[in-house]
Amino acid sequence: MEKGSQRTIELHYDLFKDNCHTINALLYNKAEHNLILAIRYLNKFIDGEIQLNVGARREGSLIDTLQIIISNPTLTHVVDILFTALIANWFRPKLHKTEEIKNRVEIAEKIKSGNFTREEAESLLSEDKTLTRWCSNYYKYLHETREVAQITASVFTPERVIEQGTIEYSNFDEKIITTEEKTDTETIEGVTIHIVSPILTKLNKKLLWKGIYSGEPIDFKVEDSEFLKQVYGHEIKFGNGTYIICALTITTVTKTNDDGEVKVDRFYVIKDVTQWADDEHFQYYTKRYRKIQANTNASKQLNLFTDNEEV
Repeated sequence: MEKGSQRTIELHYDLFKDNCHTINALLYNKAEHNLILAIRYLNKFIDGEIQLNVGARREGSLIDTLQIIISNPTLTHVVDILFTALIANWFRPKLHKTEEIKNRVEIAEKIKSGNFTREEAESLLSEDKTLTRWCSNYYKYLHETREVAQITASVFTPERVIEQGTIEYSNFDEKIITTEEKTDTETIEGVTIHIVSPILTKLNKKLLWKGIYSGEPIDFKVEDSEFLKQVYGHEIKFGNGTYIICALTITTVTKTNDDGEVKVDRFYVIKDVTQWADDEHFQYYTKRYRKIQANTNASKQLNLFTDNEEV
């Protein structure tokens, strides 16, 4: 191995309990798994030139070592900047951003050509959603142990320390992505749904129907057992232009994370199907509708008799 083609990352976990050198194994392994994923992920920027080995674990609170082998020694400078950026982003408290992030594609191209700065590398890695998620998972699992007071991460060669970062337990929370979730549900009666793709067999209960609602394509579940019984019994036909009239329940889930990113998901459920029409435009009432009508008529007749008795 050529000189300068190996780097070592040392992770020193200071624990809250004095003279303690153990930690919850399951949570610890889950945490470091995310760090290893992040290190391997750096290969995308330099065409897979980084290999990763695990060194022997040492005490001193708890110390882990990871050996980084660089296949192409001419890329050591590039790798050093990438790991400097990774250590700075992962193992230091968050800094408030005062400048706009540079074009990510442009920076990635600079890294591949070897012509980039540490600040550009930090900018690129800090905005990478995959790395941010793994960093969040890393600190989430360590936070759950309630045992790690501080982490010091160093990357070095036998000759020098390339970068070092320290973060305390009180700053773990700011690395963890939290999501605010809001759920709204509404049910609309008498909705028309044009059927695009029905599910015609009981064997596919997990599959969703496809249809058109208010001109937009939707995937939906059907929770009307009587209607489904008619479907599975081939009493209801489906062809071009088939539609149903029903009650539609729409559940909207809005998730907002720490970075202000908003994700909106909508889930559709069909209930109380009362009518359907085939491609010949004949309209039929479902058994549910007939029952509703029968109950309504019976109620009217009962009221009529009651009113006559009172006269």
